[in-house]
Amino acid sequence: MTGSRYDGKWLILAAYQRQAIGNRQLVQATANVASSPTRTHQGPHHRIGKDHQMKTGHTLSHRPTPPNLTAILSVALCLAYLPSHSSAAMVTVGFTGQITTIDAALSTGPFSVGQTVSGSYTYENDPALNPDFNASATVGQFAATPSATLQVGGDNLAMSPGIGLVLFDGTPGVSTDGWSPSFSLTGPAIGSFNATAFDVFLRDTDSTVFASDDLPLQPPALSEFEITSLIIFYEFGSNQARITASVLTHQVIPSPVTAWLLAPAIVGWLASRRHKP
Repeated sequence: MTGSRYDGKWLILAAYQRQAIGNRQLVQATANVASSPTRTHQGPHHRIGKDHQMKTGHTLSHRPTPPNLTAILSVALCLAYLPSHSSAAMVTVGFTGQITTIDAALSTGPFSVGQTVSGSYTYENDPALNPDFNASATVGQFAATPSATLQVGGDNLAMSPGIGLVLFDGTPGVSTDGWSPSFSLTGPAIGSFNATAFDVFLRDTDSTVFASDDLPLQPPALSEFEITSLIIFYEFGSNQARITASVLTHQVIPSPVTAWLLAPAIVGWLASRRHKP
């Protein structure tokens, strides 16, 4: 990527600062007038105001109260420091699902149909920092880190980095586009079966979501995929069993810094509202 993601926002900040300086001068001028001694001489401007009021019934308006400087500067600073959603950054994606099927081999376990599955994963969307390590021209494979646990009903399974984030750039009519974060999984055994992996399985059967196997800045919307599943894998030797859940949500989680930077703007706005006549 070229240029700084903050360039445009610093221009906005500069504009707000120029406005703030003008407002500060206006406030000082108003204060000087208010603190000066009362003059008994009523000049032509005073007579014009009186004549206007007598003829029209309207009083000429005074100079408007300047905007609240705290609110202006707070908003400007937020715009300057908030990372753009279209810029390179660490992206955290949260997901939730509901169990729909449990293979017979896992039926004695603590899980049941209807239980909720939830967790998250994080990846760096800058290709310079997170390059594709799959040589295929239609498959992108990138590093991704899962949340510490996958919550399944009232139980927690431990997640750790595995295959990573896999992106499939399919061919219409031949293969599907896909988004598949895949992680290692550990937890209590169910009979002879041990938890081994967890996949987010999103597939676009029209193969129109991706134009290449390059990692996008943001994951596609869940609505872009026709097949959406969360899959928990258990294995016993060469035997495999699954717990499958339908995906309810799959979306970017805003960074906590966003709320922290917005707080001054909110405080400034409330202060300006409180001091309105």
